[in-house]
Amino acid sequence: MIEKSLLQNLVILGNKSNDQKIMNMKKFFIILASLGFINCQGQGDEKVLYRINYKFIHLADTFRPDEPIIRNMTMDISDNISRFYLII
Repeated sequence: MIEKSLLQNLVILGNKSNDQKIMNMKKFFIILASLGFINCQGQGDEKVLYRINYKFIHLADTFRPDEPIIRNMTMDISDNISRFYLII
């Protein structure tokens, strides 16, 4: 009986610490995502000088050359920054 109750207590304690770890990870990712969002907001004021549309072709597996990854991309060039993104 004593051994069984000790094991049950250890399982309960283990679950509490796992729950705390999960909550800490959630808080960390929320803060990280918030910082990334704030950083992205600051880059929107730049005037685009050039916009280039191109097709990105990548061969991920050389054993299957008939299955390349193809993406339509856009690149914006400004005085201080340049950025590229997918066209959806």
